[in-house]
Amino acid sequence: MAEGRFEAAARAFEEAAEDEPENPARWLELARAELQAERPARARAAFRRLAELRPRDPRPLVEIGFTHELERRYDRALELYVEARDLAPGQAYPHRVLGTRLLRWGESEPALEPLERATQLAPDHAETWKALGLARHDQGDLEGAEAAFRAGLERRPRHLGLSLSLAALLVNAGRHEEALGVYDGLVEAYPRFAAAHVGRALLLHELGRPDDAEAALIRAVHVADDPARYERRLAAYRRLRAGGARRDEDREPDARSDRPETRAGAHTEEGAEATDGEEADRGEDAPVTSEAAGRRGDDAPERAREEARGTEQVDFERADADAREADLDRRSGGDASAVDDAPATPVDDEGAAAGEPPP
Repeated sequence: MAEGRFEAAARAFEEAAEDEPENPARWLELARAELQAERPARARAAFRRLAELRPRDPRPLVEIGFTHELERRYDRALELYVEARDLAPGQAYPHRVLGTRLLRWGESEPALEPLERATQLAPDHAETWKALGLARHDQGDLEGAEAAFRAGLERRPRHLGLSLSLAALLVNAGRHEEALGVYDGLVEAYPRFAAAHVGRALLLHELGRPDDAEAALIRAVHVADDPARYERRLAAYRRLRAGGARRDEDREPDARSDRPETRAGAHTEEGAEATDGEEADRGEDAPVTSEAAGRRGDDAPERAREEARGTEQVDFERADADAREADLDRRSGGDASAVDDAPATPVDDEGAAAGEPPP
């Protein structure tokens, strides 16, 4: 498995399962190898045997449902997730899976009940609070969404996805001071997370504090593993400020001095900013956009303005893409004696672990 020879591993695990047909661990190993080999039907057969050996465990049913998802048989997958929930109604895991999968499929209204139940059964699970907040937001319940994000943060104050989700909601509501407070907490918890410093800079600019905004961009350059990206952002912002200063000199003394528009909070949990054609919006669902400021007169060069502004949208739904993929998007790892329910960390376009700030 470690060498990527999944079909060979599957053959070896199949022989082991035949030698120990009553050992659940052997069937789990076989199922995971078959998933890695991209053979969902064979993995499903192994998970079915595991379900027979562990009839009270909902997790093999969830895994069987996942194999149907891989084959785009979503109705059948949903039946398995419901069956898993009904098998173990007192466990948070099957409720969480059912809710997150419904949310992933765009069914936010039916996702609410299982997600709410999952938070009741496992109130310390941050990803469930995040998914619940997204589902409530999709249903137009902004107060409920904020309450879910804050409830999760009360239990997990350093959780990156919850913090960014809350910040995006606040930006969309025009509550920039509060959003800045969230970003202040992020850079305190993760001082080397360069994207959070950029988020602060955008908010500081929006709040009329350009000197502090530039200082935050300088800090992003200093802590970034790839400083070139942030140096371009800093240079663009300095050009933008220089253009604004020239306009102020040309105005009459009583002319209004407005800032050019920027949108704050334009970071997903992946920490990606849109620069030089890069796109922060990578998911399938339509983002929630923020009209945080009306467009004002600005004769600065268009490219400088676009580079300094970054992405045009606050990517709220994907502030935590892993919330929508929680519990299922993984292939291996964990205890071989039980089905592992830990989600995989999404990977962004540059191969960096999404949502993982520097240590």
